[in-house]
Amino acid sequence: MKTRKSGKNRIPLEGQTFGNWYADSYVGERRYLCKCVCGVTRVVDGQSLSTGSSKSCGCGVYTKNRIKDKAPFKPEDKVE
Repeated sequence: MKTRKSGKNRIPLEGQTFGNWYADSYVGERRYLCKCVCGVTRVVDGQSLSTGSSKSCGCGVYTKNRIKDKAPFKPEDKVE
């Protein structure tokens, strides 16, 4: 019979930054309350944080795509 690991052997991630996430506190069951640089707060799996599979709430993807899709403003484009 397999037994589950208790929280005693966990590596504390509180106070560390993972991509855009800041691990604020441990909430149990390998999950951490995290805050993104954009201000969004979510519960994120600790393994996702430590392996890098979760780097943000998705705000970075939105910003990157938005900037990529917009052409830079040129002075001759100004409407008078």
